[in-house]
Amino acid sequence: MIIDTPLYVMKTICNDNLRIKVMVVELPSDAFMSYLDFTNQFEPAVINQVLNIIFIMIGDINSGVLFKPESLNTIKKDFDCLLISFIKHYRQTTQNIFVDFSDNENLQTYNDTIFTNKIIKSSYPEAKYDMKASIKNNIINFELFKKTNDVSKWPDLLKFYLI
Repeated sequence: MIIDTPLYVMKTICNDNLRIKVMVVELPSDAFMSYLDFTNQFEPAVINQVLNIIFIMIGDINSGVLFKPESLNTIKKDFDCLLISFIKHYRQTTQNIFVDFSDNENLQTYNDTIFTNKIIKSSYPEAKYDMKASIKNNIINFELFKKTNDVSKWPDLLKFYLI
């Protein structure tokens, strides 16, 4: 089974002298996704794969990771940190991950969901990428496809970010 898991890339914003790039992955209502979340397998099965894809997109490649050459350096690295959010339609909730590339030690506030939700709600999408998840034999694999720039659905997704 193949499911759509679009990746929205927002314009870089500045907050507390930090340049933040927000990225949002939309995960549809799916029994297997729900199972991964319920059994605490979401991080190794979903988050780690999506992070690898994003790191490739910004040109930060880990050894041993396979990727499409056209995915490399597709996002300009004009930021100090990433705020990655997963919209979980199957739970009607979100999960935010903060990845810091700076040496800033005052980052505790970025572990606060309400604080990060405000940042996400104030972000403006600059691109959307088709990303798909293939589920076969209880294994999930994510793959990045083309850039579409169709961000028309973004305003409807803001309802997931409560503040």
